[in-house]
Amino acid sequence: MDEETHFLQRFRKLYSSFSHKIQDDSKSKEKNYTRKKVQLKYAGDEFDSNTERTRTYNLLSFLQWEAGERENAQELNRKVLELQNKNIVALCNRVWMIREDGRLTEADKKLTEVEKLVECNQDLLFQGKAELAYSYSAFGPFYFSQSVDMYTQLLEETANKEIDTEDLQLWKLDLGLIYRKYCNSGSILPKQDWKERNKNDYIKKAALLFTEVASANCPVRWKGRCLASLAELSFSIYRGTQVTKSQLELFPKEYADKDVETLLDIALEACMEDSHVLQVCGKCFKNLRKFDKAEELLRKSLSIS
Repeated sequence: MDEETHFLQRFRKLYSSFSHKIQDDSKSKEKNYTRKKVQLKYAGDEFDSNTERTRTYNLLSFLQWEAGERENAQELNRKVLELQNKNIVALCNRVWMIREDGRLTEADKKLTEVEKLVECNQDLLFQGKAELAYSYSAFGPFYFSQSVDMYTQLLEETANKEIDTEDLQLWKLDLGLIYRKYCNSGSILPKQDWKERNKNDYIKKAALLFTEVASANCPVRWKGRCLASLAELSFSIYRGTQVTKSQLELFPKEYADKDVETLLDIALEACMEDSHVLQVCGKCFKNLRKFDKAEELLRKSLSIS
C-alpha cells in the first residue's frame, strides 16, 4: 500500500463520523445557498457561545474551501483553533487542507497527532457529530431528517456523560428548531420523509425542548428564540389566536394555556435585541393581521442584521 492510500484510509476512518457530505445531485446548489446563509450569520456575529461561533466558522471554512476560496478558508480554520485548540472538526479540516496543498508528509504528521488526541479523549467525537448535525440542518429541508437523527442519537449517547451544559442546551435548541421547521416545511419535503413524520409528535417534542431550554440558565437570545418558536408552533396548531385542546395536549403545562399573542409578548420581553426573535415574532403578527406591529418588528430585525 502506498503512502497516500494509507493516509486516506486513516483519514476517512477518523473523519467519517462527522464529515460534511451532501448528496451529489444537489451539491452545487445546496452548497452555494448554504454558504451565502452562513456568511450572513458570520457577518452578523450573532453568537452566544464559542461552540456556536466555531461550528459556524468550521462550516463556512469548509464551504469556502470547496468553492476555491482557500485563503479565507484557512484563515477561518486558524480562528477556530485559536478559540478551541482541540476542536476535532477544525483539526481534521486543517489536515485535509495541508494534504490538498500537496504537503502529504506534513499532513500525515498532523493526522497522527489528531489520532492520538482522539485516542486519549473519545468525547471529542461528540463535538464532531454535533457539528455535522448542525451542518445538515443548514443545508435545508431535504437534510432535516439526517439532522434530527444525528441530534437524537447524540443526546442519547451523551445522556450519562459530563457534557458542557451550554453545549447540551444548544443541541436541544437546534433540535427543537428543526422540529419546528419540519412542521412548516411539509409541502416541500420528500413525500416518503414527510409520511414518516407525525406533525403533532414533532410539535410536542419541539415544545418540550423549547420549554426546557427557556427554563434553564441559558443566554438571553436562546431563551427568546425558544419562546418565539413556541408562539409560532401555537399559531401552526390553530391558525388563529385561541388556545385549543390540541395545544393543551401538546404543550408543557408552563405554556399550554397561553395564546399566541401572550407567547409573543413573553418572547419579546425576554429578548428584543435578536434579529431571529424579531423576525419570527414579526411574521406571527403578520399572520395575525396585526400589520403595524409586524412592520415595526421586521424593520427592527433588518436594522440589527
